[in-house]
Amino acid sequence: MPVVRFESEADYVVRFTGAAALIPFVRILRLFRLVLALFASSVAYADGVEIAAPDAHPPDAAVSDKYTIDHDKSTALLTQGAVAVFCSADPALASPSAYEKEKKNAKVPFKNVCFDQKIIPSSKVSYFQALKELFPDLKDDGNGQAAQIRDRRSEIKPDKLWLNDSGQYDLGRISNYLLIEEKDQTQLVLFFEDPGSLALYSIKPHFKLLDFIDVRQDQHSSLLIPQPYDVLSVKPGVWLFPISNWHDNSSESYDNNLLFLTLDGKLRLAYDGPDFLSRRDSKHYECADVEGLAELKLLDTQHDQFSDISLRLNRSRICEVEDRKTGQTIKKTIHEEIYPATLYWDPKKRKYMGGSKEFVSEQKKG
Repeated sequence: MPVVRFESEADYVVRFTGAAALIPFVRILRLFRLVLALFASSVAYADGVEIAAPDAHPPDAAVSDKYTIDHDKSTALLTQGAVAVFCSADPALASPSAYEKEKKNAKVPFKNVCFDQKIIPSSKVSYFQALKELFPDLKDDGNGQAAQIRDRRSEIKPDKLWLNDSGQYDLGRISNYLLIEEKDQTQLVLFFEDPGSLALYSIKPHFKLLDFIDVRQDQHSSLLIPQPYDVLSVKPGVWLFPISNWHDNSSESYDNNLLFLTLDGKLRLAYDGPDFLSRRDSKHYECADVEGLAELKLLDTQHDQFSDISLRLNRSRICEVEDRKTGQTIKKTIHEEIYPATLYWDPKKRKYMGGSKEFVSEQKKG
């Protein structure tokens, strides 16, 4: 994910963090105490807001906590958020949130859920019961700790995975969910940074664990989906969503994105990418070159009944300058370029293809 959050081509929020890395909104939301300021005097600019520490929970439900999408005459309700250990034991979940603007703008609204909460009102199954399918020794003691984990498979080569092999799993650390409610079926996706795995369930018409895979490829990972990322119905009953992997060092921020599908009751890696590198200019310390996603959306064209996808990449040069009117230091975009790409479904490889030419062109700019 980018270090600049784009709400349109001309509207963005900038935050310099990580000793010259620029951390995206979702990263700050979940991992604030891992971040150091790039510019000591910089905290937030434009309409940015302060983000809570990681042991505080992410925002409560948006004003409208469902996202309605129409595709091929079908309607689905989407919700995303964090899975807390127990709401009743955590007053922070009931407190006012500072993320009203982000929640309203999110394409898939945020809503916190808890272990002891029913997944949908018509089902008797709670999130805790869903978790027990994956972590057999998980107890309802409010700790969210487990030592046993169900066998997983992977869509990714083992040498590219970054997993927790310690045998101790903290499910209250970073656990995200995506709920997809359709007329004839409801699917639940659960993600765990610790151990680095992704699970798919059928909730309606019947509760069943469908798939459990390893997906984490870097030091940090998340399923939370801020703008401009989205969840797309690429074909009736088939949904595409992103997983973000990243790490930061003293001078750069690297983001690897994976696009997954819920296809035939399985989680399938649909596209490996796009990848972004944001880094400080070693000769001009006040400037950074920032790569990110400007757009992810469906197109009207199709291949083998799968919708084509528009993916627009952005590269910006952002510098710290003095505001002539106020004398304060602000962030200013000096240069910006957009690279449009189209992804199309390849029925033989059962993946989305395309974008390579555009991505190479972008990387050469570095």
